[in-house]
Amino acid sequence: PEVVLNRSINPIGDPTEMANQALGIIESRFGNSSPEYIEALIDVAEVHFGSLERDQAFTLWARIVGMLEKHYGPDHAAIAEVLLKWGSLLHAGEHRSEEAEPLIRRGLAIAEKQFGADDQKTVAFVTMLASIHQDRGNLDLAEDLFRRQLQIYEKSAGPESIGVGYATLNLALLLEGRGRDDEMEV
Repeated sequence: PEVVLNRSINPIGDPTEMANQALGIIESRFGNSSPEYIEALIDVAEVHFGSLERDQAFTLWARIVGMLEKHYGPDHAAIAEVLLKWGSLLHAGEHRSEEAEPLIRRGLAIAEKQFGADDQKTVAFVTMLASIHQDRGNLDLAEDLFRRQLQIYEKSAGPESIGVGYATLNLALLLEGRGRDDEMEV
């Protein structure tokens, strides 16, 4: 049975205000430590980020990680997912790769522990870490990580998969940028 509260959400209001109101409704129904509340808090963080309230979003993601650790323990896959989102936005959206790298590394360690080093669920962390190192000029490390990305896709999805195509493109762009066109295979 759905619980109806005497709260109304203004559908034309400020997005962050609307998200916070919705969070309040979910909190009153499920409590502020339930999985439902944590999921809603993730959505609220995304709304803050989209509304250019970036520091508030990052504060919420730190809080979410703490809540997930308390609820599930330090190595749960949900923590890795939040770390990937948070780290990706720090790196790509904010150009704060120094802050993003430890988040992505921790997420990768969790993903490897939960799924294995060669699982497709780890490849997003490998790719983001490669991108961070490429942008920071650590090209040897970026190349190793892009090669690992390619190997994971070849092993887990097959040589004709779209993942192999994207991984090959990432590696080719890096090699081309390094003047090593002769190493690119078609």
